[in-house]
Amino acid sequence: MLHTSRLDTTPRLFTHPLLERDKFVIEQEIPLLIKHYHECLLDSPKPLAFVKNTLGLSLSQVKTHDVGFADRSLSLQLPRPKAIDGKKLRGSLKRLSILNATGHESMRGCITLPIIEDNQPVAVFGLRYDRPRRGASPTKHSCFGVNPIFTLQGLGAVALRCNHPLDVIALDKYGYQNGYSELEDEMSELSCDMLHQLGVSIIVYFSDPMGASFNVHNAKTLAARYNIMLCEVRLPYKVMNIGKWDALQWKVFEARLTRALSSVGVRNERYQA
Repeated sequence: MLHTSRLDTTPRLFTHPLLERDKFVIEQEIPLLIKHYHECLLDSPKPLAFVKNTLGLSLSQVKTHDVGFADRSLSLQLPRPKAIDGKKLRGSLKRLSILNATGHESMRGCITLPIIEDNQPVAVFGLRYDRPRRGASPTKHSCFGVNPIFTLQGLGAVALRCNHPLDVIALDKYGYQNGYSELEDEMSELSCDMLHQLGVSIIVYFSDPMGASFNVHNAKTLAARYNIMLCEVRLPYKVMNIGKWDALQWKVFEARLTRALSSVGVRNERYQA
């Protein structure tokens, strides 16, 4: 058993019921792991500075959402590998993709975010805080069922597609409560189905001079099956590290978002309150 306290609550997520296998570990041990990662971040000056100064998340947001850091110390919190309890727990953590085949932490070196539904963890997201090696993805995730959609609020007709869940949190701070993110890089039919069930009819996505961060053609084909329209907002800079944007970046973002939404007959939801 992990030697730390339990987690209470964090963000909302929409996904299918959890698998029965390893359910005890998901319900009892994963919350302790989440708390361990959170405490590691608070005790790690450089990763915490990255979260504040690069991602632009406040300490309040870090605590509210139990943002953490996988500092490679998890193994010290687990029973010994050769002990019976250690074999059982580590085996479950491998099946849940918390540990890899070698027994090392899958998210080592990542800023972590727990994904919670109905007060139970359903996934853990990770973003590398240092530069990943060439060709390696900067994000990782461990999902205890189907890949989920992450959002902090109930979505309306218009949903803003973010690159990862930490940007959803940053976007929310600036009054945009309709951001969402998938844990996979590409849009899936499952995510389109989920968004359709939530009443979404327009997905806003952002592109920069290098294009969009996903296959737009495939996404449009999938979304059309669910009567969902994709609306592009072109920006002169990449949509990343939203929490640290300056006033000019926000001005350009809001102007172009408002114009793009107006072209499809809807208003910028930030101003509808």
